[in-house]
Amino acid sequence: MAQAPLSTFEPMIPQVAELLAEDTKQRHIADMRKLLAAGYKSKRAYGSRPKA
Repeated sequence: MAQAPLSTFEPMIPQVAELLAEDTKQRHIADMRKLLAAGYKSKRAYGSRPKA
């Protein structure tokens, strides 16, 4: 099974980058909503919370 050269995918790079950026943004918003609902103001504070 032959693979296509990377140059064939080059035109798609901006589209893929945009999709990844949007996905990251949505994930960040969801994470921050969870942290704020738990009473924390930052990811650092949430990460340093006492573990049970």
